[in-house]
Amino acid sequence: MIVRTLDEWWEETFDQADFCFLCGEPLTFPAVYWAGSQDGCPTLWLHSGCVETFTDRRLRDVLELQLGKLKADRWLLEKKREAFPKLGLKWRV
Repeated sequence: MIVRTLDEWWEETFDQADFCFLCGEPLTFPAVYWAGSQDGCPTLWLHSGCVETFTDRRLRDVLELQLGKLKADRWLLEKKREAFPKLGLKWRV
């Protein structure tokens, strides 16, 4: 019977990056793993806290294609205002 630790299984199963794709900081766990859909596609590793920002930015890109840059920028601006209402920051488009 072969016994492996979870860490050993993880390292053998996934090609883990050392740094978060979004912020570039050293990767810590929990982390999110996104694999490309085809051979040769990149694998993205992100901190769990970076996933929402990454997703919002991708959605903003899609909205730019559908609605135009100005409306997409305004959508992202509103998301930032909702996320950080008490900071008193003056978010601009």
